[in-house]
Amino acid sequence: MYLIEGTQKAILVDTSVGIKGLDTLVYSLTNKPITVLLTHGHVDHAPGAVMFDDVYLNFSDLKLYQKHSQKAVRNGYLEDLLSDEDYRVFHDQLVPSNPNKEFKPLRDGMKFNLGEITVQVYSLPGHTSGSMILLIPELQILITGDAVNKSTFMFDDEALPVNEYEENLKHVNQLLSDKYNKVFIIHHQVEVDSDIIQNVIQVCDDVLNNQADDQPYEFMSKKVLIAKKADEHFNRLDGIDGNIVYSKEKLGG
Repeated sequence: MYLIEGTQKAILVDTSVGIKGLDTLVYSLTNKPITVLLTHGHVDHAPGAVMFDDVYLNFSDLKLYQKHSQKAVRNGYLEDLLSDEDYRVFHDQLVPSNPNKEFKPLRDGMKFNLGEITVQVYSLPGHTSGSMILLIPELQILITGDAVNKSTFMFDDEALPVNEYEENLKHVNQLLSDKYNKVFIIHHQVEVDSDIIQNVIQVCDDVLNNQADDQPYEFMSKKVLIAKKADEHFNRLDGIDGNIVYSKEKLGG
């Protein structure tokens, strides 16, 4: 999650799995009116939106949010991710689910003026159909959510084929490559190499041309492949930022 504060308004980027007290924490950090922008509808990014009123989501991910906001899905995610002790703690801290939460539509090209800082929104389908990335032009910062990171998951049903994802990456890279010099992601660490989009384009190209390392990996009982060899924290062994986790069934034609 990120909190972006201007002189007049603030934006919260993502809301995690929906742990009680997130709203209290955020309002303790700023006295500005808060708008929430969800980068996509997954269980670890969107369910906490129920604690806020002014929330935007790309409607291409609305059904995904409705599924992933259910308490059973959230419990399953936490149970797989956490130790038994931590699971017992966080399980009791989940806010109630609201699959019918009303959102405002988050669209490609939208701009949010926070006062001296602007947040511009761009569509980058791949990880999900409704994945969005955010540019803060005044600071030359790009926030990619899960759309581009050190282990972008491209194997779930909601993920696009790798070949379509690569084309979308190329489009965004052409559009934005000279507008930022810092890239912030959601998982693993805050800042990564500013060339990460170009790096992932190359990864996709290697995958599609049978030149990937194809390191076996299992996530929540799904057996998939890490395109470029990485350690247990998804740091590539060659030191380059940017990778995908995929299945051979999701390459595209």
